[in-house]
Amino acid sequence: MMHERVDGRHRSRSMLAVVRVAVATVVTSVAMTLTPVMSAGSGPDRAPETTVLEEAVTPADAVVTADFDLAAVAVGPDSELAEVDVRVHADGEWSEWITLDVLSEDQGPDPGTEEHSASRTMTEPLLAAGSSRVEVRVPGGESAEVILVDGGPEERSPSAAASARPFIVTRAEWGANDSLMNCIPDSLPGYKGAVVHHTVNANTYTAAQAPALVRSIFAYHTTAQGWCDIGYQFLVDRFGTVYEGRTGALDRAVEGAQSAGFNTQTFGVSIIGDFSNEAPSAESLAAVDSVIQWQLALDGVDPRGESEFTSMGNGKFPAGTVVRLPTVMGHRDNGQTLCPGDRLYDLLPTFRTSLRSPLEPDPGVERQGGRDRYATSALISERAFPDGAPVAYLTSGLTFPDALSGAPAATASGGPLLITHPDYLPDVIAAELARLRPQRIIVLGGTGAVSDVVAEASAAYSTEGAARLGGSTRYATSALISAEMFAPDVPVAFVATGTAFPDALSGAPAAALLGGPLLLTLPDRVPDVIAAELGRLRPERIVVLGASGAVSDSVVETLGSLATLGAGRMSGPTRYETSARVSAGTFPSGVPVAYVATGRNFPDALSAAPVAGRQAGPLLITDPRSLSPAAAEELRRLAPQRIVVLGSDAAVSRRVHLALGEYLP
Repeated sequence: MMHERVDGRHRSRSMLAVVRVAVATVVTSVAMTLTPVMSAGSGPDRAPETTVLEEAVTPADAVVTADFDLAAVAVGPDSELAEVDVRVHADGEWSEWITLDVLSEDQGPDPGTEEHSASRTMTEPLLAAGSSRVEVRVPGGESAEVILVDGGPEERSPSAAASARPFIVTRAEWGANDSLMNCIPDSLPGYKGAVVHHTVNANTYTAAQAPALVRSIFAYHTTAQGWCDIGYQFLVDRFGTVYEGRTGALDRAVEGAQSAGFNTQTFGVSIIGDFSNEAPSAESLAAVDSVIQWQLALDGVDPRGESEFTSMGNGKFPAGTVVRLPTVMGHRDNGQTLCPGDRLYDLLPTFRTSLRSPLEPDPGVERQGGRDRYATSALISERAFPDGAPVAYLTSGLTFPDALSGAPAATASGGPLLITHPDYLPDVIAAELARLRPQRIIVLGGTGAVSDVVAEASAAYSTEGAARLGGSTRYATSALISAEMFAPDVPVAFVATGTAFPDALSGAPAAALLGGPLLLTLPDRVPDVIAAELGRLRPERIVVLGASGAVSDSVVETLGSLATLGAGRMSGPTRYETSARVSAGTFPSGVPVAYVATGRNFPDALSAAPVAGRQAGPLLITDPRSLSPAAAEELRRLAPQRIVVLGSDAAVSRRVHLALGEYLP
């Protein structure tokens, strides 16, 4: 999985902070609410300065002097070392010698990812707030580099909001310096499980020191290890304070670097401390439990259950291995590590309780999705046309162009637009045609889009048989559909590229509402057949959908000569912003309904576009994993009476479905 790089490159090193993963503790009483409350306090104007020092150490020169909160040792990529000994000087005395394990391949990003390729070979970190010197003892006399991270000054501990629930200290509040990030972590549809970790070797820190430790871990993961961001989605200190870890974790499911081989399926929550022999505090356990309850409720996952996970590859489970694991697991369950420590690991069953406050979508947000694209198409038709329809349009479910132009025509005709496989009529579509009992069926596209076999099969469900509207190209078909349905002197004609689908998905309901066709064009010129159809239509104005990369300025200029009032463009810098601007330019606030579909694929939206136009509502597209900001802003303006999510959870995630309830009046 690729990641977006910051400044076009990966930093090789910069800051350091490692956290060993293990959690052990005894829960005496854990009474928590479902959703942690984010701290209402404001973060600092500037992130506290975190400094990182890297120095070579040898047997003859083994001591480094500097103020630091975290220490770790980098060894060569070909080194066979398994451990390194260190001791630190703080409060006027040296500590005992502490053995730091060299991290295994099971700790960090998934193999094969860009984040993994940028990683360095490191020991686990030693969290030692307020230390001033470190001595390193490397077996065999090898040379190495010690990495010291000073997380900045101590701070006043964040105060909880006026609520019994735990709160989350945001990245801004704990002082994350986002310039240390090497790339942007990928979003996920959701999580199947939770992995509990500990960071090791720091059980005596104060509440004021905790934010500096979090900053040190962040710097260690990004600068020393070369990861995108801090590896864990959430961290918890011994006082029960929850910290936002990887960027975006409060708003969506994000891929971490906390459990190699399983990062795309799980989230990680790590308690700052070592719980191999000592139990975590009741406060930290309660906080961990709250985070687990919250995140798994968002995805409708039972903390008591087990799931099948597929390894991306690590030392314990080779790539492709399918393993059944508890929904709430310790890191040792899926990797070769002792994390989260024996004491915490023994207490993981305390987190495996039923969801105390299951989350269900708002009743005003309906999902219309079937087991596949054809089932979704049939369901949309059934909901919109419960009493049948005089006409039904049939188009390919594997390509988009014919359906885009067909949507305004279907709206004008008062019938659904159903999708089919090019070579056979799916049973679910046949059943819906039988229920609809249309007088006519209109097949869109040539025989390459919908075969004669399918057209003939569909004719059996209509009293007047099936007719085809199909030209030699997608542009000819677009013109034919327009000519069949729209008389001259239309108030508007929408024009979109015929080479991509996103811009036209939202344009189809707008065209249908305003009583005009949607025609397709090449990006760099207007096809003759489209120019001729626009000449026949004599539209008052033309609306071009998409930016100049989709439809060039020269095409807009040409189109302007074919409309009384010229041509204008509706576009944004992304497909999602274009969709929102089309809606904002067409639909007033207080619409009866708004449809929401994925912006990464087209089938679900094809059948919904004419329905949305018929019901005087827009069709907005979103990132399927998290509600796109542009869609959210437009929904807030629209204040729709209801919202329809198109497709299954795989098409538009459950998290998006849940979030949409916020935008109902």
